Amino acid sequence: MLLRWILIVFISLFPTISYAEKIENGQRFRALVIGIDGMKGAQFYQRVFQDDEAPNLKAIANLGQFAVCSSVFDPHCARTHLGPRYNVGYKWVTSTGWATVLTGVDTDKHLVKDNEFESQIVFSQTTKNYPTFLGQLKQHGFVTAAGGVGNYMSSMDTNDDGSASVSTGILDFECGFNAEERTSSVDAKANNSCNVDFRQSFDGGDSNRDVNLTHWLVNMINTDGGNSPDVIMGVYDTIDHAGHHFGYSSNPGYMSAISTVDSNIGDVIQAVKTRSVLKHEVWLVMVTSDHGGHVNSDGSGGHDVVFFHDEVIPLVVGVFGEHVKLTHQGPISTLDAKQMDVSPTVLHWFGLSQAVTDGTIRSEYLTN
Repeated sequence: MLLRWILIVFISLFPTISYAEKIENGQRFRALVIGIDGMKGAQFYQRVFQDDEAPNLKAIANLGQFAVCSSVFDPHCARTHLGPRYNVGYKWVTSTGWATVLTGVDTDKHLVKDNEFESQIVFSQTTKNYPTFLGQLKQHGFVTAAGGVGNYMSSMDTNDDGSASVSTGILDFECGFNAEERTSSVDAKANNSCNVDFRQSFDGGDSNRDVNLTHWLVNMINTDGGNSPDVIMGVYDTIDHAGHHFGYSSNPGYMSAISTVDSNIGDVIQAVKTRSVLKHEVWLVMVTSDHGGHVNSDGSGGHDVVFFHDEVIPLVVGVFGEHVKLTHQGPISTLDAKQMDVSPTVLHWFGLSQAVTDGTIRSEYLTN
């Protein structure tokens, strides 16, 4: 039976600053969304559940639910948006995928086709009707945080020749755009924006970008006081890089990249576990991806053409904390698992509802 939750709003000495917390049975509710760019659902399932070579991701699943994906043809696999299936010009790429995760609606609503600036600026308009879960939570007084690289979040990247350039990111276009500079209205080095109180971009050309993201996530998890984030979203990037280089398949290069990211996630999950015990917090943790991928004829990988199995991605939902567990445990037996589930699931965790969504709430929980 769900217990009634209490929303406590704290007003600081400064009248323009307020924040909200969800407290139930003395436990503070927090959430972490782990995005893994280019993580293909079938290889995720193989590495995590069949090979048992990603113990930290498996630990999240063991405390909740997960989409089964024994092969790309398994109907229980979680899937992305349906843009390329029905709309010419839509692609299974980063901006489109994270736009779907962030808003909880399909491409027929958010209208982001690809990673190009002309497509990204559309998000500045469609998010007025279909805002991101980060933007909605911040509007309701919750503290939000996000970190990642280009196409997800605008970043200053180092090019092969040593020069630097801005790689625009879809999240920032909710805040507007600069037509002259062909960027979002959020500076690539900004530490906050209209939808996140804590913002950290990373250099997409830095080989340590996932390690740096891990350190930032742990710091956000351990932040105390009135500015402690209620919800954090971080996107890991190097698995997508491995997919492009080795192909999105069960090859050693791609599969080992999954285990490397799992090791980084282990540090993050350890921080969550510690907080849940020492600080009496209960954490919702979700894992998903923006798109899958395929193997090209030359052995490299891609995801910018319409191969239907490029839409197969992972979806994992777990809860860390005492006295709270998800109503559904184990494999997701329905055939509707998809990346659109993230937004309504996170909002529901904090007692908010999403007016329009193409996703399914997966954070119904029981307390004891």
